[in-house]
Amino acid sequence: MESFLTSVMTSHGYLALIIFAFVEACCIPISSEITFAFAGVIAAMPHSKFSLIGVIVIGTLAEMGGSLTSYAIGRRGGPGGRADEAEDGKRPRGDLDHASAERGEAANQWQRPGDGYHP
Repeated sequence: MESFLTSVMTSHGYLALIIFAFVEACCIPISSEITFAFAGVIAAMPHSKFSLIGVIVIGTLAEMGGSLTSYAIGRRGGPGGRADEAEDGKRPRGDLDHASAERGEAANQWQRPGDGYHP
């Protein structure tokens, strides 16, 4: 895996950095340590394809894009899709409902302020 990452980074430059950072941030197990360490080594070499500022900026933007993509996918579908909503379709079921059942009224005051839900 390490040799694959390094060979693709040397041949494709910033495009490979963008793809590897984005995919890694989308929770696909690619080692970002190897990706960014090798990009930093390439940037430190004279007459290289990368600059240190470019690696930092492009890596940050690609990681943020991958994280936001994963968040949007999880927010839209979630682990159970639409089946994890309550019967009224307004409140998703989750840990807060279990907390109120286990801890009683003290947990309800912190449940979801302003949603109008009071058991």
